[in-house]
Amino acid sequence: MAVVKIKKDQYGFYVRHAGCIFRPLFPTGYNPNNPTVNIKEGMDARVRYKGAGASYAKVRIDNECLFWMNHGSYIVPNGDEIIHRKSYDCILASTIPETING
Repeated sequence: MAVVKIKKDQYGFYVRHAGCIFRPLFPTGYNPNNPTVNIKEGMDARVRYKGAGASYAKVRIDNECLFWMNHGSYIVPNGDEIIHRKSYDCILASTIPETING
């Protein structure tokens, strides 16, 4: 498990791991049954991700195991270069709250 810092943007908390953004935001119908954990920006989290095609990462915070959804890659090939997308560009549209989505 890799140790990363929890970050926050306008959509809420996220972590970066293995080139992807993971968030505790899920589309309607998904229920990860995560325990309640007091999360703060800057906290350490241990992340495990099985790789391409997996929908979730296991995120361990304060010895609690949570599942966070993969919201896409922030590393994008662009010819011979690589573009690093901002966190707010990596979000599943079906998880954006109505108050933000319009």
